[in-house]
Amino acid sequence: MTIMNGNLKEGLTPGWIDFATSNPTIFALLLVIGGMLIGAPFLQAVSNA
Repeated sequence: MTIMNGNLKEGLTPGWIDFATSNPTIFALLLVIGGMLIGAPFLQAVSNA
């Protein structure tokens, strides 16, 4: 919908990037907890995104 309104850059940005820039502490905690619970596949998926 955002792309149709003419904002291409915002429309192509994943939602987790907006969340990470607005809440860096919570995002860091989610990365640490996800890395501890799921392990290497989680960290690889995050680094590839």
